[in-house]
Amino acid sequence: MKTTILIEAKPLSRLRHAARSLLAQTLLRLSRPSSALLLAVAFGCAPMVHPPDPAPSLEARIVRIAPCPAVDEARERLIVGAKNAPGVLVEAGHGDPAIATVVLVHGINSAPDQLAPLTAAAAARGGSVLLFAYDDRFRTLEADADDLAEGLATVIRLSEGAPISIKAHSMGARIVLLALDELQSRGRLVGAGPIDIELIAPPLGGVAAADLARFSPGFIGGWIGGVRPGRGMGPGSPVQKRIEAVHLPPCIKVTVFIAGQDRLVDPGATRFRKVVVGLHAEVVTVARANHTSILKEITP
Repeated sequence: MKTTILIEAKPLSRLRHAARSLLAQTLLRLSRPSSALLLAVAFGCAPMVHPPDPAPSLEARIVRIAPCPAVDEARERLIVGAKNAPGVLVEAGHGDPAIATVVLVHGINSAPDQLAPLTAAAAARGGSVLLFAYDDRFRTLEADADDLAEGLATVIRLSEGAPISIKAHSMGARIVLLALDELQSRGRLVGAGPIDIELIAPPLGGVAAADLARFSPGFIGGWIGGVRPGRGMGPGSPVQKRIEAVHLPPCIKVTVFIAGQDRLVDPGATRFRKVVVGLHAEVVTVARANHTSILKEITP
């Protein structure tokens, strides 16, 4: 079995793909990430290297690139290719297919490299590690979740029943739950092997201040980063209703990690507790951790 390295939701023509790939790889080698990012945006390129292997039975096209262990915010934007473009999975380490494949999802105003402690620990166990690179500023949670669902559907199919672990921090937890809900509704979780979900400092009950974003004019979301995803973060949002209604099959085990010093997440909120109960989740409290430091605290 070959593990997915990067999944692209929208295919490019071979000529256009090759040209953009060459330019993107050149940009990635520039010493100034900011210059690379500006050029990448100007040319609308994404770092794709090799054309995909023929796989007509797969839901998404698979493109293989060199392992990419460190994906900071500038590199993530380069990988995604454009503002509000579909998210993709990038391999941070290729391992034994018999060992759980780990998928990592970061939160808002962040990047995959914030999950470096979890990435390193997962790679050390010998399995493949995939990072979800996505636009956490100008794309809605629903759209990000659809992108992740497409990637997960392919990973589940390729895993052939082998275990899968999904670790999500902060807003990433909401994206993961929406993605799994979408897969569940489409019957894509039938026949899946064991899936272990870790939701780390997750705002399962929403963030009260984010409800204001729902009342902003539609065009504002294209101008101000954070507005579009913010519309799905409020306790009164339609996204919150979806999350509270998520019920997952027995093959999925959920663990919720709570930071005892977290000023963003309120685990005592009614909506938070409702989601935990609906997921039949185990709750682990890390007393001394805050919203960010918990990533290191829970790393073995």
